[in-house]
Amino acid sequence: MTDIAFTDPSYTPVRVSLKPFTLVNFNVAFEVVEKVQLFGRVENLFDVDYEEVFSFATPGVGAFAGVRVKL
Repeated sequence: MTDIAFTDPSYTPVRVSLKPFTLVNFNVAFEVVEKVQLFGRVENLFDVDYEEVFSFATPGVGAFAGVRVKL
């Protein structure tokens, strides 16, 4: 992927190539009883360093879990 960077002191736009990356996320949900569900997800499972926009850092690995109740 390409992006525009302003790294030159004169603020002249420069075209840069961003490194390719593979982002892996994992989601799971389990219904414990009727109307009660446990769920979880892991984002950026392998803690990949990547850029979608030049010089803007992206989050590392993140894990989330919860309970969903349907009324």
